[in-house]
Amino acid sequence: MTYTTHIFVGAAIGSYMPNAWLAFIVGLIAHHLLDSIPHLDEGSYINIKAFQNRQLKPIIIVATEVILGTIGLIYIAGLNESVNWVNIFWGALGGTAADLADNVPFWNRYLEKLPVFKQWFWLHDKLHGRLKKSQWLVGLLSQGILVALSVLILIIKK
Repeated sequence: MTYTTHIFVGAAIGSYMPNAWLAFIVGLIAHHLLDSIPHLDEGSYINIKAFQNRQLKPIIIVATEVILGTIGLIYIAGLNESVNWVNIFWGALGGTAADLADNVPFWNRYLEKLPVFKQWFWLHDKLHGRLKKSQWLVGLLSQGILVALSVLILIIKK
């Protein structure tokens, strides 16, 4: 899944959690469940080797999506005056934590050498559903539906 999908779903989950810790944990679990659904992500259209080797173009593409997704979440959640921003933040962070730890080339090489992270990254990879490039529409639809439902939840949450 893209960052935008994970952050919106994590935030929507967090908006229903009774505390920040639970928001983070359920968001983290949701991340792995979402990744098992057929989807598009940066690996579908960006040369991962170039990203891991810190080449500028793929990093700019991913950073742009992260910035726009975060701004979009702040705007959408801000439309509802009754949201709990703390739980939304921790749910969103939990929803993106696996990708932030595993896929950011500035620190993932160091983290993957640590025992807990090594096993976590292995699990993250094994649970990750993959699509062929010709199946891009399925991936686009699955993420579009998830983001739309999350937006709806964030807007109507009382």
